[in-house]
Amino acid sequence: MNNTRTVPDRILSALWRGAGLGLKSAILLAVSMTAASLAVAVLSWTGLLQKLGALADPVTAVIGLSGVSVVVLVTSAFLNLYAAIGALVALVLSQREAAIVAVMCLIAHSLAYESALMRRTGSSATKMIVLRIGWALAAAFAMHRVLPASADWVPGAARLSGGTLSEVIAAWAPETARLVGGLAILLFILALARSLLQEFGLIERAARVLSPFIWIFGLPSRDAYPWMVGFLSSYASSSRILSARIKEGEMKKQEADLFNHHAAMDHGLFEDTSLFLVLGFSLFWLIIPRLAIALIVVWFERIRRHRFRRSFKAGTA
Repeated sequence: MNNTRTVPDRILSALWRGAGLGLKSAILLAVSMTAASLAVAVLSWTGLLQKLGALADPVTAVIGLSGVSVVVLVTSAFLNLYAAIGALVALVLSQREAAIVAVMCLIAHSLAYESALMRRTGSSATKMIVLRIGWALAAAFAMHRVLPASADWVPGAARLSGGTLSEVIAAWAPETARLVGGLAILLFILALARSLLQEFGLIERAARVLSPFIWIFGLPSRDAYPWMVGFLSSYASSSRILSARIKEGEMKKQEADLFNHHAAMDHGLFEDTSLFLVLGFSLFWLIIPRLAIALIVVWFERIRRHRFRRSFKAGTA
């Protein structure tokens, strides 16, 4: 059907679809990030955040974090990555702390929602949650051992002056609006770009180029397309492809579960990473740890299945 339309028509159609998706993502980011950032700013103003942080300090010190960083990690796990970013930019952390927290959030965010999607395609939701939290902690511990000491990382929203609550909010609002607006525009543009790539089959072509190399991560070549989709956007996009393949008998749930082991660690490798890059984080530390962990997790799972075949049952393993 697409071949019967002119190129300008296809471009306009793709841009229209992308605009709808981009607007939804931008609104979700704006609401989530603003609410979380404001909540952390108010907690900090009351002094409650510092008191809670002091209680957590002895535990978080093991992975090189101050206790107040827990609010970002909890927000990431129970809400979404956008809210976690909002909480993060409302804090004053060292650059190394911020890098560690960012990687942990990228690995372990939206746990309930994404694990529910993974369960539909053959994975154990409990196992996926435990894996993601466990590897997020492992990544933090490793980074704590190798990252050097650094100066404070102070994003605009964290530059809050003292005074009354209204004064704090007055200082918080313009800086937060700037950050939220910039990230929302980025998400919108990425959605337009993805829609254009999809319309002209460029994602499928890129997947075909990638397919001979996907085995490095322990995945079969046919997983290159859902991997590419998840790389560009989110796990939910990959999940829809897996669900369709399972329904049509093209994929077993055991095979989808193996893909989920990989996707749990590094989906959104392009889009999610871009959000943190705009905030000044290192590309190396945002990507390499997640790719390495995804490789380890899948190959370990393949070995486990080979050695203990009878122990595997889709949805419970």
